[in-house]
Amino acid sequence: MRKTLSLFLASAAIALIPSCGKSGNNILVDSNGDSFNSGGSFFVEGSNILDGMFWQINRPIRLTFSHAIDPDSINLGSVQFRAVDPQMAGNPVTGTFEIESGTAGRTLNFFPSCPTNDTNDNGAFQPGSVEYELILPTQEDSPTVLRDTEGRALTSGLQRTFYTPPISQPQFLDLTPGPPSVSEVVFPEGLNFFADPNPVVSIRFNQSIDGRSSNLNSTNLKLLYADGEVGSAGENTFQTNSVIPGRLVLIQNCTEAGALVEFR
Repeated sequence: MRKTLSLFLASAAIALIPSCGKSGNNILVDSNGDSFNSGGSFFVEGSNILDGMFWQINRPIRLTFSHAIDPDSINLGSVQFRAVDPQMAGNPVTGTFEIESGTAGRTLNFFPSCPTNDTNDNGAFQPGSVEYELILPTQEDSPTVLRDTEGRALTSGLQRTFYTPPISQPQFLDLTPGPPSVSEVVFPEGLNFFADPNPVVSIRFNQSIDGRSSNLNSTNLKLLYADGEVGSAGENTFQTNSVIPGRLVLIQNCTEAGALVEFR
């Protein structure tokens, strides 16, 4: 018996990561504009993070340099993040780096790993007024430094102290205007539970979502089967109670592509 399947998303049910106000508030500070220096020393021109700022746990960090950056020199040794409180030493900061297109290779973005649990504490930055340092060491301070594409080491670094928002405040920045929407659904070739006992349906959202179980659950997002078999009159008729049992797992969040959820 072959049934048609449909993904049912309750209207306005899956919520985006709670906003703290305006979207896309990544402002470059202390930059020399679009000027490009092909010679001279390699140094930091500006950043979108200032000393003492409250910084949402999903907000990207943007750094602009005087020369194009050598991608092979980019790592968590040459761009360092650390919690000031020693008790947080067991929670290393993780994330991904990307050289921003259209900037002549001079702008580097850091995307912190986003939490996927109910307490929002398994991501890069811990919530609740936790103090962090951003450090870009120079060759005088560390053997691991950023270099430009000509091999010149960073001569003028950067140090910033920032804090995650208090628990009473929104922890996330809404980076994409409007509610989330499903951008892609990938079904397996067949949902034959005898041949494949663990089929997975991948659901991609256009932006980050609130991954807590109060939001990401089988009430707000469910998989339905059709009334009739494939080829029959009811192959595209779905009743809201024709639910396939399963669970939802947040695989990726706060990536440039949005969020990835698996129905298992």
